[in-house]
This record gives sequence, structure tokens and C-alpha cells, in this order.
Amino acid sequence: VAAAVCNATAADMSEAAAVRVELPVELREFAESTGRARTLTLALLLSRATVLRARQRKMIEAVLSADFGMDSMAEIDAVQPTVDALAADLRLPAMLQLFPALRRLPRDERTKLFDLVASLARSDATVDVFEFCLLKLLADSLRAELEARDPHGGLPLTRALGELGMLFAVVAGQGSVSAIDTRRAYEAGISKVLPRERPEFRAVADWPVALAAALDRLQTLHPFAKRAVLEGLVTTIAHDGVMTQSEIDLLRTLCAVLQLPLPPLLGRA
Repeated sequence: VAAAVCNATAADMSEAAAVRVELPVELREFAESTGRARTLTLALLLSRATVLRARQRKMIEAVLSADFGMDSMAEIDAVQPTVDALAADLRLPAMLQLFPALRRLPRDERTKLFDLVASLARSDATVDVFEFCLLKLLADSLRAELEARDPHGGLPLTRALGELGMLFAVVAGQGSVSAIDTRRAYEAGISKVLPRERPEFRAVADWPVALAAALDRLQTLHPFAKRAVLEGLVTTIAHDGVMTQSEIDLLRTLCAVLQLPLPPLLGRA
């Protein structure tokens, strides 16, 4: 699996096309315009819990007219049943297809959209993996235009020990059922990246904030170092023999942030 992560083949490209085909036609069409892409982004973030969804709807309604020129929730309501019926493994692909259109929004509208998305994600005082992935990808998409920079840097692994420990601790905790399993998954992966000197496992408080900050530094790693990190992460995820949807979404996002291709078939296993 790890070897395939950075080497997309023709079969992988066919799988990528197949994932897009599996999306409902009406959702694929949302990728064609900026306004509809924004609508689907908000629909994807609405909770399925009745009380929380009502609270989030009020947050959206409060800014629709002033910030986005939308008169009502009608556009979101029209697509919501399709979004609610979407399989879990298609939620992130449905979001990823929207980024080319979202990047065409005026800069101030993209900033306002990110602020609203961040508020929606934190409306229940927690941020889940899907929400983290969406927030991080939106933030990087916005920053990519504001900051002209190379996708890779020259930072060696030994100068990012704290950030690597943070990353592996968070990933190890996503699919583990006990503290012991988390530590074992952590050691299995990080020992491949740092076989001699590596940080001890530490539980991460407020992991979304900590991981976002760690990834900002890890983006400056040397390309070969990034590949080593990714192979170690795959080992951590595969340690228990099960790949959860949270792990799949997180791995997809990490590849996007680190500028490494991930064949979609890995997310369909």
C-alpha cells in the first residue's frame, strides 16, 4: 500500500474517474459554478443531529444575504436530502471536486466562506475528522493564492521531531480502540521514519489545532522526507488491519497538504 501511495498508475486514474462517477449527478454538477460549489460546501457541513443542525442553520441564515448574496436557505435545502444520503466514503471526494470552483470566488468571499465553515465546524464545541479535513484544505487553498511558495522545502526529518510525534500520535488515535493499541500503532509507524531517535508517544489535547500547526511546518520537509512520513503513516493506519473512514479521510487530506498523490483506490478498500 505504501509503495502505491506516491505512484499513481493508469488503473488508479480510472479508479479516480470511477469515484467521481459514483457521486450523484446533481452533486457533480455543483462543481461547475462558484455559487453552487459554496452551497454544497455548506450542505456537507450541516450536522445530521436535529438540534445542532437547527443551530447551524441559524448561523448560515445570519450571513447569507450580507456576505453571499443568497436570499434564503432554499438552495441548501434543495440539495440536503441528496447530501444526507451520501455514503460516508464519498463525502470528502464530493468536497474535493469543488475546490477549482471555490478558488474562483473573489478573495473576500472565500475568506468569509472559510470563517463560516470554521464556525459551523466548532458549533458543537468539537471538530471531527471530516470537519478538520475540510477546514485544513480550505485554509491551504486560500493561502496558496495569497502566498507564492514552493510545494516542498528542504527541511530534514531530524528538525521536525516534535511535529512528527504530534502527527503520528493523532493518526494512531483515530482507529485504535484502546490506549495500548494507540501506542503500538504509533511505534509501528514512527519507528520506520525515525528508527534511531524519535519522540515518545504523548496524547494530544485539542488535536485539530495542534495538527494544523504541525502540518504547516511539515509542508516544508524535503520531498523524500515527506514520502518516508507517508509510508510510516500507512504503517500506523494498517497496524490493526482495519482502515476506518476517519483514517481514509485523514490520509487523503495529509497527501493533499503535503503535495503527495494518493490513488483513490486506497480510500475504497
